Amino acid sequence: MQFNFKKQSFLTTRLFLVGVGIALVGYGAWEFLPTQFKEHSKGFPKKILNGKYDDGGSLIATPRKLSENEKLQEALFYYSLGQMASYQGNSTEAIEYYKAALKLDPAAGYVHTKIAEEYLKKSELELSKEHLEMAIKLNPKDIDAHLLMGGLLGALKEYEKSKGHYQKVLALDPENEKAYIFLATLHAEEKNYLKAIGTLRKLLKQDSRSFLAYYYLGKIYMEMGDTRSSIAHTQKALEINPGFESAAIALGLYYETKNEPNKAIDVYLKTLESTGGSPRLLRKAIQLMLAQKQYKKALRLLEDLKYQDPTDLNNRVRVGLIYFEMENFSQAKQEFEELLKENPDSDRLKFYLAAVYEKTKETHKAIQMLQKITEDSTLYLDATAHLITLLQNEKRFEDAIAQAQAVLKKYPGQNQYYDLLASSYEKQNEFKKAIEVLHQGIQKFPKEERLLYYLGAMYDKDGKVEKAVSTMEKIIELNPKNADALNFIGYTYALQNKDLDKAEKLILEALKLKPGEGYIEDSLGWLYFVKGDLKNAKIWLEKASKLKPKEPVILEHLADLYVKEGELLKAQELYQRVMEFDPDPKTLKSIQEKLKNRFPAQDK
Repeated sequence: MQFNFKKQSFLTTRLFLVGVGIALVGYGAWEFLPTQFKEHSKGFPKKILNGKYDDGGSLIATPRKLSENEKLQEALFYYSLGQMASYQGNSTEAIEYYKAALKLDPAAGYVHTKIAEEYLKKSELELSKEHLEMAIKLNPKDIDAHLLMGGLLGALKEYEKSKGHYQKVLALDPENEKAYIFLATLHAEEKNYLKAIGTLRKLLKQDSRSFLAYYYLGKIYMEMGDTRSSIAHTQKALEINPGFESAAIALGLYYETKNEPNKAIDVYLKTLESTGGSPRLLRKAIQLMLAQKQYKKALRLLEDLKYQDPTDLNNRVRVGLIYFEMENFSQAKQEFEELLKENPDSDRLKFYLAAVYEKTKETHKAIQMLQKITEDSTLYLDATAHLITLLQNEKRFEDAIAQAQAVLKKYPGQNQYYDLLASSYEKQNEFKKAIEVLHQGIQKFPKEERLLYYLGAMYDKDGKVEKAVSTMEKIIELNPKNADALNFIGYTYALQNKDLDKAEKLILEALKLKPGEGYIEDSLGWLYFVKGDLKNAKIWLEKASKLKPKEPVILEHLADLYVKEGELLKAQELYQRVMEFDPDPKTLKSIQEKLKNRFPAQDK
């Protein structure tokens, strides 16, 4: 798959750069305003020199006639206030000030350019265009006006007119980097890649260290499918300007698409050394480190982000989550508890803290924390589902049932709560009640395979094997590729020692749909055991036990096989593990009987 840097148009990129230029101009102007201008702006709005505001806050023309010198002074003052408003991000106010300056100095074409810049920020392109036309009419050599007009016309798809303005800039200033870049991106927008490349090559003749030229050459070559040239030029841009964030992200994303995350991380980290800690690059590097489970490295970078903005809750939450992933639950607990003290209404923190309490065996605290997440929270349903599971684990079945019933009453479309309600009865061995609940769910969701499968399993536990198989067959009618239903029927036939060839076909089909699934491999192994094919039985049962090393049924099957083959020590060890992982009295009694009958020398 070929990679396209930042799936954005070249026109969008060009307008973005124009915007950056506007912001920088505004910043510079504000920094160099005389102190009295800055001080005068405090308490806005108020009477300004000979100008004043009406009751609606709009500027009124100066009431008395001014001398030409006074007009220019006051025009400069309004212009300066416009610059200040622009720097502060208030384009509406800036436009009003600039227009006041124009009333005093109508021939000031550069003020039209400034007004156009503000309209551009507001995405009012036609108004911006009107003022740029006036600026160029008043001063045909206004390079800033031509650059802005080029960008505007390009955005309006008037490509030839746009090119004309960039070419005018180059005629006025043959070394103007912006004009070359914008003209090249316009050619690229039209898919005229050779002209775009030629334009950027001309720029490099003027300035061999133009990192922007190399960067855009990299973008264009990538559009053309020339990956090698693209990467080479992007790397050259970074070589010239090691802190060039856009080039670093472009190169890093390329490595990500090539499944080379460590190379991407290296690019981000190297660029970070030159940027002084770009939040964007930090987040990219952290994201990749977490995906690679490089938790300690990610933590160090997150500390940098926390230092840059201590109020950013997300960064502090990520720290807690990383400790959780590292299984450093005590540290995760500390992080989330501190955060919750500062943000007591955060349901997300309550949810995370409950998960930590569960890991630290503080189940009572976990339950209390989940109960604090109310119905109006977006996390309510997830929190309640987990709460029900914890209540079941604590054998508080009545509470679990009440929670599930309450949710189903208010949210009847949440079909997973039928599972949770049924499981509360199942864990008490009340299979008939579980079956009744599942029937209620299936009446509302007749094609929900998960509910049907659970119903079949409950029929099986309740001793109604034929109904169990019939339910699984309904699932297969709905979805012939439901591997779990195929496996269930095949395994059931193996247990009954009937239709073994059909059982083998069903289980093999299930394994084809879910290769590497331990339970299905166990079914196949047990089928071969029943058929007397001990060689294949051993192969599949041993594979299954490696995939599910703590599953009692699989371990018991393999132990039975070892007994059959005379490997008694292996069998005895596995039977002991079965009792360890399944302390249910029925299981213990069954295994103890096997040990007693098959190992008479043992004192059991």
